[in-house]
Amino acid sequence: MFKVYNSSTLTNKQRFTRAAIAGFVAMVISILVYCIIVSLLHVSSALLFLAMGYFIGWVIQYFGHGVQKKFSIMAVIYTVLAIVLSEAAAIYISVPFISILEIIPLVLAGYLDVSINNLIGLILRITGIMVAYQTSRIV
Repeated sequence: MFKVYNSSTLTNKQRFTRAAIAGFVAMVISILVYCIIVSLLHVSSALLFLAMGYFIGWVIQYFGHGVQKKFSIMAVIYTVLAIVLSEAAAIYISVPFISILEIIPLVLAGYLDVSINNLIGLILRITGIMVAYQTSRIV
């Protein structure tokens, strides 16, 4: 019998749910990889956030195949969470007697420090977020 419709395609809601789950897994993997690199090399580089943004955006695009802006917004949210939580987790690994809830405000306050190194790091973090926004949907 001849099939007129394709029943194996996913609906928009199913693709978004699939992209949300895959994006969350990519965020967790990014946090773990960042913590492993920082703990092994004892070097924290903001260039890793560019790779983190690209990876999260690519995973959302690959599993979601979305064209709407909501896929890009989801990638931005996951990337921002990944950046903040990865830096907090890296600090927690080196100083385990402080609560993770006490570390997150310290990380956020560290972004407001006025120095050229912090400015360059902030620019790289924002660039990583922009990369996630651009790569997360099919344009």
